[in-house]
Amino acid sequence: MLRVSIGAIMIFSNGPSKLLSPGPFIEHRAKEGIPLPTMTGYPAILAETIFPLLIMLGIFTRISVLIEAVNMLVAAFVYTAPH
Repeated sequence: MLRVSIGAIMIFSNGPSKLLSPGPFIEHRAKEGIPLPTMTGYPAILAETIFPLLIMLGIFTRISVLIEAVNMLVAAFVYTAPH
């Protein structure tokens, strides 16, 4: 139950808008000065949509959680670093 609720929160809070329209997200990354915004943006979008779905379904949970944790750590460091 916890796995399903956490996966649903991750998907519905971040993923669908970025998955359906990745352009604004990629542009925001470029404005923030993140290197290679396109090459790092699409994996981030996948990490916020596909991997939580795998966690919810119980498929490849350990690798999915690892990828999701790395994605969240990178996001935390990138967006809280002084500019």
